[in-house]
Amino acid sequence: MMSCLAPKIKNVTIDDLDWERTIDIEEVVTHNESDWSLPDDARLQYTKSEIQSYKDVLDHYETVTETKTRSVIDHYEEKSSYVDLGNGYFEEQTESVPVYTEETYTEDVEKPVYRKEPVYATKYYYEIDKWTVVDTAKSSGNDQNPSWPEPKLKDGQRTGAEEEHYFVTATYEKKKGKTETGRYEMDFSQWKELKKGEKIELKIDAAGFAEVNQK
Repeated sequence: MMSCLAPKIKNVTIDDLDWERTIDIEEVVTHNESDWSLPDDARLQYTKSEIQSYKDVLDHYETVTETKTRSVIDHYEEKSSYVDLGNGYFEEQTESVPVYTEETYTEDVEKPVYRKEPVYATKYYYEIDKWTVVDTAKSSGNDQNPSWPEPKLKDGQRTGAEEEHYFVTATYEKKKGKTETGRYEMDFSQWKELKKGEKIELKIDAAGFAEVNQK
């Protein structure tokens, strides 16, 4: 059986191409946090003794009746074998072989019962300064000429992570006489080679990411 998550091959017509690029803008922001240890660059506010985890502690034993199985002899069967006497003759020997069967029985066993006991530790509450995303510069377009935005930084700000996404909008025949349109993300290397109105075969995964199907 084929997985429903397997990529789907679709014969499509390219309707539109668009893109977007973003650059995060960061600045130092003071955060209130807590942890079981104090970071070197943190400013301690206060500490508290809090439950950090739980441990199993033996509380008592209780008697539990368990059903078990064991092998017991049911009967004996006669089994014959032949011993080579070395003179061209064989001697028959017979022995009784036990045949076993399984029987169930009950047995009382003592089992430990545990309780959860809290383990306390010192928790630190503190202030700490971190580079934090406070804004995002964005550029986009319905063409194939992507460009990066030019962030306007204030004093104390810097640029952070960059992202780029390229999309194709395409129409395909879903059922005979019926079409459906979808928008899919693609790698730049393939996206830049596409043309509006072009008919092409795309391989589209469950997350909506497409690539040109290489035959």
